[in-house]
Amino acid sequence: MKENIKQIMNWRTLLGTLILISSWSVQSCKDNEPMKWVDLRYKAADSYTIAASGEEKVSIQVKSTDPWIVYSNHSDWCTISPNQGEADELYDVQITYKPNTSLDDRIDTITIKSDYWIGKEVGIIQKGIAYLTLENADDLLLEKEETARSFNVSSNQNWSAAVTEGGEWLSIQSGESGTLDGVVTLKASENKGEQRSGTVIIYDRHGKEAANVECTQKGVVLTPATQSLRALYNDATVTLHVESNGEWTIEKENAEDEWYSFTKTEYNGTDDIVISLQENTGSSVLKSTFRISSKAQAGTEPIVKVITLKQGNKAEAKRHSFVDSEWTITAGKPVFADGAVSFAYEGTNCRISREGMKPGTYKFHISASSNDAQCQLYFLYGEKEIRWMLFKGEGENARCGTSDGGIIQYPFDNKKAEYTMEMHVLEGNPSGSMKLEWHLDGAVLRSIPSYTGVAYGTNAQIILGVAKGTATYDWWEYTAPIEWGDE
Repeated sequence: MKENIKQIMNWRTLLGTLILISSWSVQSCKDNEPMKWVDLRYKAADSYTIAASGEEKVSIQVKSTDPWIVYSNHSDWCTISPNQGEADELYDVQITYKPNTSLDDRIDTITIKSDYWIGKEVGIIQKGIAYLTLENADDLLLEKEETARSFNVSSNQNWSAAVTEGGEWLSIQSGESGTLDGVVTLKASENKGEQRSGTVIIYDRHGKEAANVECTQKGVVLTPATQSLRALYNDATVTLHVESNGEWTIEKENAEDEWYSFTKTEYNGTDDIVISLQENTGSSVLKSTFRISSKAQAGTEPIVKVITLKQGNKAEAKRHSFVDSEWTITAGKPVFADGAVSFAYEGTNCRISREGMKPGTYKFHISASSNDAQCQLYFLYGEKEIRWMLFKGEGENARCGTSDGGIIQYPFDNKKAEYTMEMHVLEGNPSGSMKLEWHLDGAVLRSIPSYTGVAYGTNAQIILGVAKGTATYDWWEYTAPIEWGDE
């Protein structure tokens, strides 16, 4: 009995082994079969926009190593010819659409496929027939008296109108909404003051802006180019341009401010105010205000604009020697001696750094440099850098720029040994930006009037040194920017 059981178990083991070997053999045959691949090629844009009329055709080209098909998600209003093709032949495929009679656009997707492979999905936008245009609505100029003005709306849909700017004097008298064609009538109240402007927006049936109407109502024009003037300590004159359509005058708010004067005080129409200045020999910024006023006329009220005038003080540069305790060695072996610091490239950069450096004007004087010296001056602001590199040697140039704005190279006299590298980090326009200037020996190489990569007022870490050769710096200067204060 035991012998029979043993024989049965041996047969079962043998049968299982044969089945397992057979499955391995089948799998091995499958693994040896060549992998199926498809080379599907096409010439088609990612998307197309066509008119509602259906007269436009979209043309694409298709070729594949296998039979292919092109199909639409909306075959009820899309026709593709041919919509399939054989292998290894280039086909020109034309896609056409029935006219779209709906107001709204409609969207379709065209799929290019060969065997298992979807090569591309092309988006098609067919415009709807909705339209909304305006007539007699270009830059409306309204009289200063109370007045009404109309413009036409040509449309095949619902629409609405609203005053979005100038609502205190401009309103819609009629035509706030409409269906199909219509008329919008605006009403402007009497204007006794300054010329003013307003805006009317026309919205489509979805509440989306479809058109805008700019309105200007006549009035007094008295527009200075700026209401904040600045002059340097030694500027002899400063000029302010004023646009006007009438007579106007200027007057100091404080007659005791004798450090400036006007060449004349009465004007008619557009003109320039020329202000004469005395030199500011003090240690602080001078500040004054003056008024420009339109002359009162019948039916109008005088317009007054206050202008702030500031004259900066003379900024004094403060010269420093190089003191090792004030700088940190960051690479190589710089040598501090007798108020100077010497750098030598010995297989690696040789650098020092100093943090907490405020905006202003910096000068670094190189008293000696080798013919192959590559002098570096960096202002670091986190990940942003202002770079000033003076690379001597054959074919090298001065290099000025920022890490996020690129570097520009400039030729210079690289046969000298002595140079002054100067960097201006001042407030730019608009306020909050930086005005950057790179100077070499007193000459401007590059200027960026409004660098916005770093906010003005941010302190920098300065890195100074060489990337090749040798150089000695014997002094550096810092000139603080003028503190103009609040306007």
